[in-house]
Amino acid sequence: MSTKSLICIEQEDGSFKGIYCHYDGYLDYNGRMLLEYYNDRKTVEKLISLGDMSSLNKHIVPNPKYTHSFDKPQIDVCVFYGRDRGEEDTNARIISFENAKESWCEYMYVFGRDDNWRYTTLYADEPTWLNVKEELIRHNILVNQDEICEEL
Repeated sequence: MSTKSLICIEQEDGSFKGIYCHYDGYLDYNGRMLLEYYNDRKTVEKLISLGDMSSLNKHIVPNPKYTHSFDKPQIDVCVFYGRDRGEEDTNARIISFENAKESWCEYMYVFGRDDNWRYTTLYADEPTWLNVKEELIRHNILVNQDEICEEL
């Protein structure tokens, strides 16, 4: 069973440009992965430029010394439908909350113009945007390094 999500970047005009991700869209996987490995605009833009994906991982680009395909992915490397399976029409597109709700996805992640990740579930009539880092800390998935430093 898959947990589908949308991964987006906020544009200068406030719109969202994004892609579909088939697997592991829940907060403690895709949310954490985005926060830890895709935490600057340039990296997020590179991720989204490759279009819709099967799975998000630590690395965008595979090691060229080894085979990487949809059927034989390298460990810790993202799997994209276009690059790794040869599919067409997988490019990033403008995504609104309204059309995201019709996508069969459960979560929508947005890298904002403030360089922070936020997300919402796609079940509600209106989005409730939550900060990914704060939610990971609140759910004890991520340790708050600031609090640890204050205690020392």
